Amino acid sequence: KWTKLQRHALHVLSVSESLVYQVRYENLLKDNAATMEGINEFMGKRKFGKVLRRGSVAILNKVEDMMNTATGGVGAQQASVLSYQFKNLTRGESFRQGQFQKWRKEMNEDDILLIESVAHEMMTRLGYEPHIVGVTRDALVFTDEQIEEFKVLNELGIKKMMEDLQQENPEDAKRRIIQKTVLEQDAVMLSSTDDENGESDVDEEDEFDDGEDKIKKMHPYKWPRGASKVGYLTDEQVSERFQVKETSVLKSGKFSIKYSVAMQRGYYPSNLDKPCQDAFLDSNYLEMQWLCVFDGHGPTGHDCAEYARDNVINNYNGVAMSKDAIGASLLNVNKGLHGSDIDDSNSGTTALTVLVKGGELLVANVGDCRCVVVSLVDGKLIATALTSDQTPHRKDELERIKKAGGLVMTSEQYDNDEPMHENWLDGDSPPRIWHPNRKEGKFPGCAFTRSIGDQNGEGIGVTADAEFSKYTLSDKDQFLLIGSDGIFEFISDAEAARICSLYDDPIEVCRALVGESYRRWIKREERTDDITVIAGFISKDD
Repeated sequence: KWTKLQRHALHVLSVSESLVYQVRYENLLKDNAATMEGINEFMGKRKFGKVLRRGSVAILNKVEDMMNTATGGVGAQQASVLSYQFKNLTRGESFRQGQFQKWRKEMNEDDILLIESVAHEMMTRLGYEPHIVGVTRDALVFTDEQIEEFKVLNELGIKKMMEDLQQENPEDAKRRIIQKTVLEQDAVMLSSTDDENGESDVDEEDEFDDGEDKIKKMHPYKWPRGASKVGYLTDEQVSERFQVKETSVLKSGKFSIKYSVAMQRGYYPSNLDKPCQDAFLDSNYLEMQWLCVFDGHGPTGHDCAEYARDNVINNYNGVAMSKDAIGASLLNVNKGLHGSDIDDSNSGTTALTVLVKGGELLVANVGDCRCVVVSLVDGKLIATALTSDQTPHRKDELERIKKAGGLVMTSEQYDNDEPMHENWLDGDSPPRIWHPNRKEGKFPGCAFTRSIGDQNGEGIGVTADAEFSKYTLSDKDQFLLIGSDGIFEFISDAEAARICSLYDDPIEVCRALVGESYRRWIKREERTDDITVIAGFISKDD
């Protein structure tokens, strides 16, 4: 029932965000009185076109409780991951114990696996990407006959429950019947038309039809126009943070790549003037095109990223496209950064370098930036990642760090606010790398396993050794994407491919990807990371 309600609400929200009033912690903290006044106004009589809404219901905790939670840190972090726990169907020991107490009976591993597998099947059919945590086996796979049997048993169980409820609590039974009737109704949008004054409540630019052009009409190439509707900043403020490079064309063997680059400085409420720590490189050297993205972190992260950008070519000693040469260059950049005036003890940068020549791509990756080639195969878009994020989520990287003596845990686990486990999920507080000697302090806290800089992490496994991949362009290849985790933190490779396919100009793709990334960051984090993307259209020359 909860899922069905959410689907209704999401449908309404996707068509007209003006129908939903969002209350944010930041608003409450900045101007409590004005925020509450806005809530009260929204709940009163209000027109949407010719539809008059006579009342609304809002469930709020006491303002003091909300503010205490917002400033408490741990409470806010716990609240921020609740939706992810549902989306990923997180289940672990706490779930097991909770169900024991609720049902007051022992459950063995098979019982839990069966329950989880049924839920896994349902959530998968609804389009989620669930995981099962706390059991050692994969989810059970059900046959169509078994699913039909489940339906019958479920209907019989509900029928028996309702019969008992009619005898034990007729009022509750009546309420459930009404609730069932409401939930079974299809979601219907109320049309918004001009009111008596001729004014429409929904901007024409916000309206769109479901289907092929949904993303395109939600996030048009005009970004950052409309940015104020999805975040705290005005269009003008976002424009000041945003830059896009004019389209260029590079020749590579029998192929041409028409590409553009866009970058947007992040939004941090506690540090509005924080400099952009991303950097990119678009240069030609030794008849090779260098397309690179650097994502800095730490107090001097912006300086580290710019240092890597300015020195990666200078340290290239090869005469052709060479894995050994680009790997050595990145190591030399790391060494040079250590010896520079930049304090990189707890700062550094990721580095993704893509060399393009003769229809070949050579990818060298240090960190968690990402390179993706999108191909059209049998009428379907296929996204192929040429990099693998180097984080503790990868078992091989996790074991490498542990073998080097590093501690791997979330910040909450380090502070003993959460129990120790290694079932970290994307979207939760990330696992980080810590020095084993706690007496020396809580550092370095890297959420990645490889980087340039981060001197304090080198002794516990953090390295500038790159991972490599090669790719030969083919007639089926359509798009090339190179981006920081500001893009790929909340946009999957497949979603990025879909967005690319909606446009016929790389500048428009860059704007759309940045706009969509910004929207998702604001909704999930109430801040945004720096966002950088290089988007290219691949075509074969005649």
